[in-house]
Amino acid sequence: DHMVIYFYREWVKILFFMLIFLPVANAATTMNFDGTLIDTPCRIDQPSLNQNVVFLNSTPRDYWKYPAVRPAEKFTIKLIQCDAKSLWKSVKIKFNGQPEPEMGAEQQKYLTLSSGVNKSKLAIGLIDIDGNQRITLGENHNGGNGTQLNDGTMLLTFNAFVEATPKAIQEKSVVPGVYNATVEFEVSYE
Repeated sequence: DHMVIYFYREWVKILFFMLIFLPVANAATTMNFDGTLIDTPCRIDQPSLNQNVVFLNSTPRDYWKYPAVRPAEKFTIKLIQCDAKSLWKSVKIKFNGQPEPEMGAEQQKYLTLSSGVNKSKLAIGLIDIDGNQRITLGENHNGGNGTQLNDGTMLLTFNAFVEATPKAIQEKSVVPGVYNATVEFEVSYE
């Protein structure tokens, strides 16, 4: 069994600087608008753009009783040539993907499988850089705070795990087969 995580999309926040000149009484006023597009303080290392995270083989029986969770696999987003002297102070990673409705109230914390016999029976969860906190899809990592920008290379390591949905556990409905899921990430700077 393996899962393919396809990653990409760099999303950059642009700051607009606007200069407003106050008019001088009875004098003609010129308004100047000068904009500067600021380069991103880091580059995403090429191998980080397309990653495959492969889970260890498991058997359907592994998902028949609680906790129906398999060991997590690490994956890293590597940022290179970071410039801590830039205007930006932090880097934030946001994961976007299809949530798994079968996880009910927790569905924003699980990716649905893209296809296969176990779609809606298994889901993928993501764990934050602290190795503990769960990631919510569409929200910035580290509880929304991101990570402080450092000079040079920055390695942001996350974990992914496979878990059976409550209904699949109850019905013992997980069957052998290959599964995969897709997530995209956005990198923003503040």
